[in-house]
Amino acid sequence: MIRTTSVLVSVLSAMVILAGPAPILGQGVTVDDGEFRISIDGRVVGVETFSIQRSAAGGPERVIAQGVVEIDRGDGPESLRPVLDLRGESLEIFAYMITRTAKETTTVSIKFIPPHFVATTESPAGRREKEIRADPGVIFLEDHVAHQYYFLARAIEAGATRVPAIIPLEGRRVELALSVEAESTILIGGRSLPARRVTLGTGTLMRRVWLDPQGRVLRVEVPAIGYEAVRTAPPS
Repeated sequence: MIRTTSVLVSVLSAMVILAGPAPILGQGVTVDDGEFRISIDGRVVGVETFSIQRSAAGGPERVIAQGVVEIDRGDGPESLRPVLDLRGESLEIFAYMITRTAKETTTVSIKFIPPHFVATTESPAGRREKEIRADPGVIFLEDHVAHQYYFLARAIEAGATRVPAIIPLEGRRVELALSVEAESTILIGGRSLPARRVTLGTGTLMRRVWLDPQGRVLRVEVPAIGYEAVRTAPPS
């Protein structure tokens, strides 16, 4: 589990790179934190730890979500370190950064500059910038990051049947069909918990996500890449 001190240090570093004001969430509220066990094709390959914090009541609305993914699929260790910054009454995405470290390191930084997101990718191949359309209600998703599905809640509550999404490491925007099943139960850490299963996308883009009644992510599957992430313990 990510400790508060390390969360703030990592977020501060990320926001400096993103050229945005440093977040002040020392007195913020932890919305969710925990750990996922990650499997690929049924074999455990690593873990994801994460924290989602919201600014304290009375201040500007802001949410910072960050995680650390450490996996090894047999071809060497790989880490992903995403940081997401949402702001305003409707908590729209303001900035994002992810660093992928494997045999090489790639960093993608995204800033909202209306009416677009501007994505900057830095890798051994060089530096490039790209504009990506900023749709209302857009979510950011990475193939091997589970906690980001927490931000599906608004689309579900609004009864949406399609969700715009950006996959930052791939530098592309997609539109995903959204369907929600009736509440059932799921076993997490030896306990049976109420959960809704959400199906997002079709074909190679399909994801299955299990959310608890508070919208916290319990399990994620991406069948096209054999990925499964399951919480190691129930949300606190």
